Amino acid sequence: MAVRQSNYNDVPTLKQLMNEVFGDDERFIHLFFKFFYQNNCLVYELENKIVAMAFLLPAEFSINCASHTKSLQYSMPVTYLYGCATAKSYQKQGFMTEIIHTAYNNICQNQEAGLFLRPATPTLFNYYQKLGFQNFFYNQTVEIETAHYKQFSSPYHLILLSPDEYPKWRKLFLQEKTAILWGSSVFSFIQQDTDLQQGCFFRLENDTFETKGCGFFYLKDTTIYIPEFLGDFRDSILGSLFIKRFPQIDNIKVTMSGTTECYGQIMLNPRFSSLLNLKGYFSFSLE
Repeated sequence: MAVRQSNYNDVPTLKQLMNEVFGDDERFIHLFFKFFYQNNCLVYELENKIVAMAFLLPAEFSINCASHTKSLQYSMPVTYLYGCATAKSYQKQGFMTEIIHTAYNNICQNQEAGLFLRPATPTLFNYYQKLGFQNFFYNQTVEIETAHYKQFSSPYHLILLSPDEYPKWRKLFLQEKTAILWGSSVFSFIQQDTDLQQGCFFRLENDTFETKGCGFFYLKDTTIYIPEFLGDFRDSILGSLFIKRFPQIDNIKVTMSGTTECYGQIMLNPRFSSLLNLKGYFSFSLE
């Protein structure tokens, strides 16, 4: 009865647990393991049976400490706690708590900045707070009704990007923020996961060839979802560009960096507890 690191022999059980707890389909699970699995999962084993798990995904924490006189930007490794799952018949027995404590002790020993996550439901924010996580990452969501912009002529152009091209632009627009920077595997995963919904990364370029924003979109029914937009937000520009490309859409839902809607939590290494004075941003929680 203990927490241990997973191995490749555990993969069928881990996949089965993802399906049981989250309802993830076979395609999503296949892509997730293709892009992210490297024995990087902590499991709780009871009588030779895996009853709980959590994946540990590496990321970069870009930190901006600004004052009245200067701005200091630096980055540190950080770990994303993803897919916290306990088999239904073994829930509420403290197994996930032990996994999280083990993960946290490991990242502290490795001198990482902390452990962060995206609670799957509003009630889980309170659960994770009791374990030591604190609200840290914020965003805001805006809805655009495209009917207002059918006749609007935009001076901007929508330039599609590959998953390899996008990180450069993303980092540019996040350079003055405290934010999570992902490795290329995250963007490749997102692109493939939304292939059936015409998902694509993009940037906005004006008539003088300046890039004023970047993000990612996908189409579902008559709505364009933009789970990340960075840069100069104007509803008229996004509305006109996307309705020109997708005449059938009724609205666009755009998520951006904000200060009011908590998106994720972090449990910082005690060495970096002063960072709690900041507010951070992250997106692409692999939901």
